[in-house]
Amino acid sequence: MRGDLRSIDPGNGAVTGTPAVPASPSRRCYKTQSVKLFFASGLRCSLGRDYSRQKAYTRLMAKSAHAHPDKLVLYEMLVATNAGVELKGAAVPYTSMNGNMSSYLSNEGKLALRLPPGDIEAFLKKYKAKHCEAYGVIQKEYVEVPDELLAKTPELKKYFELSVEYVSSLKPKPTARKKTK
Repeated sequence: MRGDLRSIDPGNGAVTGTPAVPASPSRRCYKTQSVKLFFASGLRCSLGRDYSRQKAYTRLMAKSAHAHPDKLVLYEMLVATNAGVELKGAAVPYTSMNGNMSSYLSNEGKLALRLPPGDIEAFLKKYKAKHCEAYGVIQKEYVEVPDELLAKTPELKKYFELSVEYVSSLKPKPTARKKTK
């Protein structure tokens, strides 16, 4: 059985090449579905940076283990707006500075931002959001970003930068030292 897997140019999203033969019909992999979702959604980096699309495309092709690849792409585009921040984590992508987390994308597909105490209430009221909850515990420093706002990268960028600035000002967590014998 021939599949219609073709190579996709990450620069402009054009489909090129000839049909490929998958290893087996059951291995018509999740990567293809994620990439189709990424390009079919019509996402364009509103900040005029093509490298964020390239980075998202590369990450999707390398490993798309997250349960919500569409939200992962939006999160990566948000992280790409700040050059000093690196996306970490495989199963639960997150950003951190000095050992303190500033944001993460949960397995449920919810983006959590760690905001300064003065800005949390304003964010909760403005976007009708709520505090994050993980394993039955309410995280008072984190707000859950609504899906509508996650799709608006330029608007969310302001809060992401506030989160990075706040976490950078916190006391660094001590690193684990190797035990010597």
